[in-house]
Amino acid sequence: MRTLTLGTGGVAVLLALAAGVYAATVPTAAQQLAAAQKAGRPNFLLVTAPRARGLKEMRLAVEAARKQAPHVAYVEMDRSQAANKALAKHYGLTGAPVPMVLVVAHNGAPGGGIRPGQKASSQLVALL
Repeated sequence: MRTLTLGTGGVAVLLALAAGVYAATVPTAAQQLAAAQKAGRPNFLLVTAPRARGLKEMRLAVEAARKQAPHVAYVEMDRSQAANKALAKHYGLTGAPVPMVLVVAHNGAPGGGIRPGQKASSQLVALL
């Protein structure tokens, strides 16, 4: 049996290739929304950014709301990532305070949203 030894450069190349394959297989937030819309499902779009406070609370609110409305898709989007900038601009979220959950109808129309501290899960379901 032969052993392959990689130097630092070889490891870096393998990591870069693995990251590229991962990035190519993970759908963007826009692709996830489009897939849910094509299936006729509304969405809870959780909009985040680095160092956003209240993210755990928002995730728990979405989880609770989805128990009441399991047909609703869930998409999480970091608006600071390049792949999400067009979607953030489309919904006017580039300067919005985050985290927030935007309810997006099955046809792509925004229906309202919530921020941390609001009666989250019941309000999300009411916005459907």
